[in-house]
Amino acid sequence: MVKLFRQRYLMFKVVCGKNLGKTEVWKAIVESFRMLFGVLGLSQANLTLIEYDEKKQVGVLRCSHKFLDAVRASLTFINQINNEKANVYSLRGSGTLKTLREFKAKIAGKL
Repeated sequence: MVKLFRQRYLMFKVVCGKNLGKTEVWKAIVESFRMLFGVLGLSQANLTLIEYDEKKQVGVLRCSHKFLDAVRASLTFINQINNEKANVYSLRGSGTLKTLREFKAKIAGKL
């Protein structure tokens, strides 16, 4: 069986004055990516929010392996979410969720 695309996972952190919900963060990420790469790029990237911890404000995105750098670039252009100043930083990229979850457990005290 041939895979249609290889996927990569990207862990990110949101820095904001208040706790933001999953949908607010997801809308900001999609809007930023769409503004940079258009609707065609958004559909080709196959961008998906896998998980988001609202307390620690850390989440995991899944995308196509060809668009990992594009997703990282779009995260850096987010400077406000729901009229609140916010920054989004990519922490680590990986090919498996297991590796990212181990990384999250390893740095849990620092987040």
